[in-house]
Amino acid sequence: MNPEQVTITIVSTPTEQKEAKIETSYTGLYRKVSNKHVISYEEAFAADGEAPMTSKNIIRFNQNMVHISKKGDVTSQMHFEKDSRHEGIYQTPFGTFATAIDTHDLLVEETASGIRIVLLYTLHMNHAKVSKNEMIISIDHNAES
Repeated sequence: MNPEQVTITIVSTPTEQKEAKIETSYTGLYRKVSNKHVISYEEAFAADGEAPMTSKNIIRFNQNMVHISKKGDVTSQMHFEKDSRHEGIYQTPFGTFATAIDTHDLLVEETASGIRIVLLYTLHMNHAKVSKNEMIISIDHNAES
């Protein structure tokens, strides 16, 4: 399958602090490879007064798992499988952190216009609980070319 341009919207909300919701949108490429969906996109971000940083991101998923890989100024591997814990490393220009993700629920819904992924998980960094989170990833197949 040839890659298709899509719009990726990611809404991340700590469940104990609804007002801390973060929503971002990107244009990326979608393809299906060996019964897995694959989304690739580039993320650019900057703190106030800082030089911009980038990472190349890939989201691979099916009905049972979601894997988010970031490479660049920020590097990480986030793996989600219902009722499982996955440990990893989060590398930034400011330091490296041990992470663990406890996935409580994972839902993948496919429609004619796109795909919606809902993840409920607890994030731990350096062996301490950071937050319980809900992440919704929406992939819109009707992106402008």
